[in-house]
Amino acid sequence: METTQQRDAARVPARVAFITAAAAALSLLIAGLSVAVDGIVELFWVMAWCAAPVAAIASIAAAVLLWRDRDRASSRRSALASLALVAAAIVMLGLMLLLQPPFGSGGGSA
Repeated sequence: METTQQRDAARVPARVAFITAAAAALSLLIAGLSVAVDGIVELFWVMAWCAAPVAAIASIAAAVLLWRDRDRASSRRSALASLALVAAAIVMLGLMLLLQPPFGSGGGSA
């Protein structure tokens, strides 16, 4: 007989949020530390700001799914990992916005 394992509905969006937020932060770090040609720096900067909204949307989707399934006792343990991934993605995005604002003084548009 097959056993059905109760899976957390927010697992995939939480992983996507964490991976894209990490990729965005890493791309922005590489762009800031790069002493290469301007084209490469701009490429990493654009990659970072393209990955950041994907991470934000995935974080919102995971948070909505976690909120929707909050009453099921069977999914509480598995939801903790998703919640940790979403929290880490939000922290990374917040630090990105704080350290490298996308607009205004210190931003790429200045």
